[in-house]
Amino acid sequence: MRQARHRAVMDVSAPRRGNLPWSRRGALGRLCLAGLLLAILAPRTWTTEDDARWDPPIDGTFLGIRGAIDDGVFRVALVNPGGAAHLAGLRRGDAIVRLAGRAGFADFDEFRRIVGSLEPGEPTTAVVSRGGSELDLALVPDHGAFRDFFVIVDRIRTSRFTRGLDTTPGAIEAILEEDATRLRRADRWSAAYEILNRSIGRLRVSHAAVVPPWTYERIFLAGPTDAGSHRPGIVLAALESEESSPRPAFFVLTVLDGSPAARAGLRRGDEIVRVNERPTAESPRRTLAGYEFWRPYYVLQVDPGEELALDVRRTRGGELEDVRVVIDEPISELAATRESVSTLVRDGRRIVSIHLWDFLSPRLPALVKTALTEGAASDGLLIDLRGRGGKVSVLEQVLELLRADPRPRVLLIDRDTRSAKEILADALLGSPRTRLVGERTAGAVLPASFRSLSRSAALMFPADPRVIERLVGDRQLEGVGVSPDIEVEVSLPYSGGADPIRDRGIDALLALIDEATRRARF
Repeated sequence: MRQARHRAVMDVSAPRRGNLPWSRRGALGRLCLAGLLLAILAPRTWTTEDDARWDPPIDGTFLGIRGAIDDGVFRVALVNPGGAAHLAGLRRGDAIVRLAGRAGFADFDEFRRIVGSLEPGEPTTAVVSRGGSELDLALVPDHGAFRDFFVIVDRIRTSRFTRGLDTTPGAIEAILEEDATRLRRADRWSAAYEILNRSIGRLRVSHAAVVPPWTYERIFLAGPTDAGSHRPGIVLAALESEESSPRPAFFVLTVLDGSPAARAGLRRGDEIVRVNERPTAESPRRTLAGYEFWRPYYVLQVDPGEELALDVRRTRGGELEDVRVVIDEPISELAATRESVSTLVRDGRRIVSIHLWDFLSPRLPALVKTALTEGAASDGLLIDLRGRGGKVSVLEQVLELLRADPRPRVLLIDRDTRSAKEILADALLGSPRTRLVGERTAGAVLPASFRSLSRSAALMFPADPRVIERLVGDRQLEGVGVSPDIEVEVSLPYSGGADPIRDRGIDALLALIDEATRRARF
């Protein structure tokens, strides 16, 4: 009797029992439970088990083929070049008659269960029917991270934008050879994400990165919302250090205003030596912050109600300090922006200062308008543009507000000012009442799109650059950045929270205010 034909062409990828993937549903469940406990319990202390769960072993088995079940065999419709099936010699059009000693596949789910029972890296046999003959092929399955690997390769190959890049052919070759070899040796998801980020980073364009699950959920999705998310509120930069050689050292790059990290007293330039008594380089809490490969930035994963124990070094060669960060309430970039608003008085001049942490929330323009209005009696504006970018629609509204304000202004920029913030800085560059102070910006202005990966991770990928053409015209900002009017030399390690860009920006703004006052007199 002829078996039913399963027409859907599907990827052959299956989880292995015992390694359940991190899921959004599970994360939300933990959030709800922790929220209930917060009302009655003191902050939870960490345990070894708590830390280990943040970096699980790589789950799943992946063969790198697509196809359908027909008459009890698996008909191969696609073979990923460089994948396990391709290396075994499988071709499009082959029929897998027997896999790991089992034959007569009732449907796709049964075939997938068989694949899921295979052990990545352990050879098995696939019996293949080809041209009237049967072949025994030695097949070594890959682990589940290869599903994401080939999503990246396919996106690079099919994107109209990347097809036109000179770097694409060489990038694909290096990804399939060098990165595939590295990925096969990885056993934990943190290592897999580092390798996958390197792969997409070979294109050498901005907004090309792998965003791990926690980062995507807590920062990219929940961060811009009114509710925010539970997190420490710091970004760490990985830098080479003689003291930590051969491993990198991890320094606090940014601290969100009003965040748990800020309340705990962490400052820019502090070295985070250990997290919960483990070296930061080995901590399962550490995960990629969602930047390009050549910007090795990290965040620390937490749940609501936790207390992180950090060993912090504030001076070169100094003693370690015990800093406890309590994750007691959610934070957002919008709330941090609101927290940053202040009025400074310098030499009798009043200055409105605001740090625009990102341009993602649609409520940001109203916040900026309120800050400018309530500070209407001030003499000048200090606008901090350091950090992530945001949406073009939000950028345009903020730009309109700043252009309409007649007061002298200074924009603070650095090498991590990116995306929409670079476009704003470029749009105001050259105005007689504007000065840009700091470092050349990141040169990362391509629009971004997102595609889901396994475990609720995401692939950030450049979108059609024509979206921003009306804002930047023929000016080349991608890969170039915006140069400041006043350049400031900055050093991160052990800087003790010092902010030379801000200090120089205040001086520059006072000079602009004095200049405007003299012009008004005459």
